[in-house]
Amino acid sequence: MSTTRYSLPQDWTTEQATFIYSFIADLEDAIWATYEEAILQRWREQRRIPHPPGNQRDDEPVPSNYDEPEPLDLALDDEISW
Repeated sequence: MSTTRYSLPQDWTTEQATFIYSFIADLEDAIWATYEEAILQRWREQRRIPHPPGNQRDDEPVPSNYDEPEPLDLALDDEISW
């Protein structure tokens, strides 16, 4: 069972959900390619991570001064035309 902090529309078609999933993955890649060093620096400052993301041990607590981002209210108002 997975938990999520985002509320997604339940009426997307498989094609719409696949499009959004692919778009987000491509966007993530583009953001990382452009801002990798700045993002890593920010994470180090905010979370005091002394090593790259993905290498943090599960037993390392997140500092109490870490602000959890607000959940996004995602809605697909316009149909995607293929």
